[in-house]
Amino acid sequence: MCMLAVSLTTHAYFNLNGHASNTTIEDHVVTITSNYYTPTYSNAIVPMGEIASVNGTAFDLRKPTVIGSIIDRVSGWCTDA
Repeated sequence: MCMLAVSLTTHAYFNLNGHASNTTIEDHVVTITSNYYTPTYSNAIVPMGEIASVNGTAFDLRKPTVIGSIIDRVSGWCTDA
């Protein structure tokens, strides 16, 4: 028997302002009330098994944050789409 990691989460992205708004996801404001996140290996989506504080990271979204202001600080994102 072998172990296999499976993620059944859908990562659908929507422009909440509507397709005709001339805005992008970078214009959206997000708030996530979490003190911790699960880091992943660099250039991968596989969690390292660690739970880390969001303090001082791009994942500190406990206050309303414009996505465009932090997206360059998060590795592994493709913003060329």
